[in-house]
Amino acid sequence: MGKSLKVINVLDPEYYADAHIKGSMNVPIDELKDFALSTAKDTPIVVYCAKYTCPLSAQAWHTLHELGFEHIYAYEGGMNEWYLAKLPVIGPCKKEYLQEPVERLENQHDTAIQQISMQELKKMMEKERLL
Repeated sequence: MGKSLKVINVLDPEYYADAHIKGSMNVPIDELKDFALSTAKDTPIVVYCAKYTCPLSAQAWHTLHELGFEHIYAYEGGMNEWYLAKLPVIGPCKKEYLQEPVERLENQHDTAIQQISMQELKKMMEKERLL
């Protein structure tokens, strides 16, 4: 039987408390290795942070990849894109970055990272009954 999907917000708890994807959990980037020690390597994991220009989801992806995780994805659009698309969120959503236009930096894309789109993540979370 497959492992349950984990959708992880890697921002500081203050940002997670303000706004996070419904059904996701908070594992700040500096606690990710500890989380990984108690998680099966075949667990499907999606990491996300604030927005495309935030480097933390890519950093989290690389950390988990180096630790031997097999099914990891980075949702690079993060809370900014998810919130502006009016998808399910938890929190008061007061941080300014949530209101900023979605800005992608295509030329800075890390091609090693396996990314997941907002639509793919939504579909995956609905299938797992997280949304």
